[in-house]
Amino acid sequence: MNIEETEKSSSETVQVIFKTNLPLKYQVPETPIDLPLNLSRFGLSEIITHLLGLEETKIFEFLLQNEFLRASLGEMLLKLELTGEKIIELEYTNSLSAPEPLGQYNHDDWVSSVHCIKRKIKNTKKSNLFVTGCYDSFIRIWDIADQATPKIVIKGHSNAVKVVKWAKKDCNEYVLSGGMDQRIILWKIDQNLKMFSLVKEFQGHVSPIESISVSPNEKYFSSSSFDGSILIWNLDSVIEKEKEKEKEKEKEKEKEINKEDKDNKIKRKRILNKFETESILIPPRGQLKGHKQRVTCLKWREQEFIYTSSTDHCLRKFDIEKGIAVWEQRTPNSILSFELGENSNNNYLISAHTDSAIRIWDERVSSKEQENDSLIRLSSIKAHTSWIPSISWRPKSQYHFASCGYDNSVKIWDFRSQTPSAMITKNKHTDKVLMIDWNDSSTLLSASADKKVKINKII
Repeated sequence: MNIEETEKSSSETVQVIFKTNLPLKYQVPETPIDLPLNLSRFGLSEIITHLLGLEETKIFEFLLQNEFLRASLGEMLLKLELTGEKIIELEYTNSLSAPEPLGQYNHDDWVSSVHCIKRKIKNTKKSNLFVTGCYDSFIRIWDIADQATPKIVIKGHSNAVKVVKWAKKDCNEYVLSGGMDQRIILWKIDQNLKMFSLVKEFQGHVSPIESISVSPNEKYFSSSSFDGSILIWNLDSVIEKEKEKEKEKEKEKEKEINKEDKDNKIKRKRILNKFETESILIPPRGQLKGHKQRVTCLKWREQEFIYTSSTDHCLRKFDIEKGIAVWEQRTPNSILSFELGENSNNNYLISAHTDSAIRIWDERVSSKEQENDSLIRLSSIKAHTSWIPSISWRPKSQYHFASCGYDNSVKIWDFRSQTPSAMITKNKHTDKVLMIDWNDSSTLLSASADKKVKINKII
């Protein structure tokens, strides 16, 4: 743009109505205001700050027809072919601040999986717990406040642990772990975080476990493996049987306590220890067929459906009772991970691929209606420079999600923009990042091949 064009754009104006979904204290009157076409995001932020009566300039993000303002008003009107409009509506929302490092948790090998509990444990103040799976075959449970030592260290697998998930039944907490040894193990975690016990072992896969997902009512869980198999397991009945055995065990304790014979007490202790490490194999409840290659990720939505992704380039939605895929989408590249909207009102599905791209899908549009691979305007983001093994939707947000890559980076996105809203730069990993998970809407954890889990605050 030359000097003459700059002077012209600064003299031209357009009437703007500001709208927002922010809290009342950040809302301005929705009345038209004449503004110069050469204003960009920072100039518009100064106007909003002035209208709000704030002492310091607060930087906002602005959207025109659901597209982020990344140029001047005049340039955006030209791009969107709105130059003839006399009045336009600009939506403004908060911009993310730079991520703040909160520390790290050291491991002895690659950290393949991390999962935050996201709820308080009964009779404790603990809500900031997370579990990690590691290539050293150990499972570790951590308190976010204690970066020095894990609360519990569990050894049960004979090879790398690929995935870990929290589960809950009544007032008890459990962890499901899946490994390269083809085994899935259910662990019961003591409320005081002092003890754990092996509840049951689930065997049915014949290749390494890739993903585990617990149903919304926590009565079932599903698992996938490298060979493309998907199995459904009855978690509720297993836990109920375990509770019955615990009651029997308590009765035995009461009987033994009444005996004064020291030898009997020793014998009782041995019996109980043997029970706590007992491994009983459980067969699967059902199987879902369709994928031809490694099933990289699966998730439940509601109680009836399971969504899956695979290196066979397919996303699928399975009806569990019918055992068939009711929705399918082929993609240009292998899919390593995906995320569903936080609730049924959010119909977006985000997929991460081996071509370094993230793709946005709208489930309300069937695959037959698609042209190319686009379902909404923002269909593909060139997000990283290498594979993207994990993405995670930010809690309580309709648009924000995080991604990680084999390029060692972690980024936060608003899927309406082609550029990241924030990047972790002060607390970077030194090797590929394998998984991410939010503890809450402002705390993000990342697990890496650099043998560390790092935590960052994002507001």
